[in-house]
Amino acid sequence: NQVNIRDSMLSAGYTQNGINMAMFASFVSSGNITINSQATTDTQVNLVGGGINGNVIINVLPGHIPIDPLNLTSFAITENIFNPSPNSGNLIVNGANNVITRVRATVDSLPIRSRINLIGTNTSLIRVDDAFDLAYTPINSANWAPLPPTTVQEALDRIAALLAVTIGTP
Repeated sequence: NQVNIRDSMLSAGYTQNGINMAMFASFVSSGNITINSQATTDTQVNLVGGGINGNVIINVLPGHIPIDPLNLTSFAITENIFNPSPNSGNLIVNGANNVITRVRATVDSLPIRSRINLIGTNTSLIRVDDAFDLAYTPINSANWAPLPPTTVQEALDRIAALLAVTIGTP
């Protein structure tokens, strides 16, 4: 019960029921990737590189085997750029309170915060990296002296330092 997809383009999403899926450097041009837990069959997910112009939906039912691992590594979840819709580009995790569901994801895999929906008291998002080296280009470089920052980390560190001097350390 294992599927490997490499260097491919899928024209639509797919539904995964209780298999081990590894997808590398592949792109899903529309639709949803739906992953369903199973009561008696192990489900594993590794989406590495590539991405989807659609949604990733994980459904975990009470009493089912946890989906583990559930890894999103540089697998971009984005709004469908070919047919823009506010209903695409979402990470939806419908967890169960009695089943541990952990989504491990890199920062470049995740959509904007308003498009991440986690349900269930045992459902969590584990960010395996941060904004350490993400590029940053200010809209108004005159707001930065002497030179504008080039990374998100540098911008946040400079803002924190200014706040500490201005209003004191929290």
